[in-house]
Amino acid sequence: MSKDMNNLAFVKSGVNCGAIGEVKVTSNNLSFGEAIDLVKCGYRVARAGWNGKGMFIFMQKGSIDYGDEGLPLLTEGIQSSLFEKGDVGTVTRLPCINMRSASGSTVTGWLASQTDMLSNDWVLLHEPQTN
Repeated sequence: MSKDMNNLAFVKSGVNCGAIGEVKVTSNNLSFGEAIDLVKCGYRVARAGWNGKGMFIFMQKGSIDYGDEGLPLLTEGIQSSLFEKGDVGTVTRLPCINMRSASGSTVTGWLASQTDMLSNDWVLLHEPQTN
């Protein structure tokens, strides 16, 4: 693990993720599935194997106008906790996973590589985002 990742990563035995339940975090070497579960809960995660300093992925919640009916449990198969209430009459915006690049730019709609998905060097970076 790089020095930069050692300074950022920490470990918890379990993370409460509301609708998802508790996500087990047992080591600094998380699988892609564990990392994605944490991203859904608002955490930022990164791969220790990434070369760029300060790179991480995070969730951008979607938005939906659900009026007085209340938020549906699923929208296009995606759980309601990943949406915020949108303005009346607006089109539904689906949530997406973004990446902060080494240059500090945001890559909207980041796509994982095969190596990213098969790696077990994902690390949890900090407490969940509150926005």
